[in-house]
Amino acid sequence: MPSSSSAYRLRWEVYFPATKTIPAKSSNAAVSGSDHAGCVRIADPTGMVLTIRNVMNSEKTILDKVNSGELGRIHVSAAASLGHAAALSTGIEPMILDSHFRTRIERVSELLTDQQCLQVAHNMASRTLKIWREICPGDERIGQVFDAGAKWMNDREPVDFRSLSTLASDISHELDYPELTEDVDPERCRAMHAADSIGHFVLAIHVVTQSDETFKLPEIIGWIARFHCRASLDPQREQQRLQEELASQLLQSS
Repeated sequence: MPSSSSAYRLRWEVYFPATKTIPAKSSNAAVSGSDHAGCVRIADPTGMVLTIRNVMNSEKTILDKVNSGELGRIHVSAAASLGHAAALSTGIEPMILDSHFRTRIERVSELLTDQQCLQVAHNMASRTLKIWREICPGDERIGQVFDAGAKWMNDREPVDFRSLSTLASDISHELDYPELTEDVDPERCRAMHAADSIGHFVLAIHVVTQSDETFKLPEIIGWIARFHCRASLDPQREQQRLQEELASQLLQSS
């Protein structure tokens, strides 16, 4: 360690919230200046310079990211159209989206990467699975379909997801026979939609892993959202939750 008489000067950076106060340990210490990034430099007679940076002031805003090219203006526009407060505060004009829920989700999903789409799909499917298990506690088939997809999200181990999607569709058709309507058995209808939602989750993985151009990923995300919300007891709340999640994904650096 250099002595106080050494010609070397040490610079330390301490990160702390804007409201916190750090008292000087030396009565001779004095603030020697600050800079545009919110740093305050404290020097004392030992030759040490303590740089205290207010990280709250140094964080990039959404507009900073747009101007630097880290974030697309169209992504902020879409997030604003979904009601994201920070996106709206930028002054960037919100994108005009279709009032039809599934079409709106498809349009926004077009702006996400494949991995972001799959993450949104996984999050919805995990919530849908809880609905399935509440209604059909003795039938683990849909749970097995979901588990295969969730496992792939972690280890990327190849699985025949097209067949798993077909299985989920067959289970939905079993519940639908003969042409079930919600006024007849609403719980059974919710289970049918849950099976379809999870079946489309693994179909999304199939499309990404196999580059299957028979299907379009944003459209699949739209159908997952539709089935998921119809399986829910509170579709409006789930629609709002999904839009908030999509807005968050849109505002991640692209």
